[in-house]
Amino acid sequence: MRKDLSENARIVAGSTFGFSSSTSLRYKMVDNEPSPEMQAALDELVGAGIVIRDDEPHGPVKYTASPDVDFTAYRRYATERIFNGEAPKIRIFVRKAAVSEGGEED
Repeated sequence: MRKDLSENARIVAGSTFGFSSSTSLRYKMVDNEPSPEMQAALDELVGAGIVIRDDEPHGPVKYTASPDVDFTAYRRYATERIFNGEAPKIRIFVRKAAVSEGGEED
């Protein structure tokens, strides 16, 4: 597990992508989009080559676990932090209107 990743990135890697080698997360980018903290974590994981980003035609964005990464340590880390109540709360998405207006989600 890469220690140079932020806490949020390690939690997202382990809790979102760590349970199956074919895991993906897709945002239609119409009504909802990644929250700022989720987007930062995803960008970090993409930059590290841990997750692959695919910009689909007409706006949707898909994130897929890299087949070259062993997520075991990330999964173990996220599970321990979550069950101990020590993991940060990361909103998976926010309403697109709330973000584009510069406001917080209700």
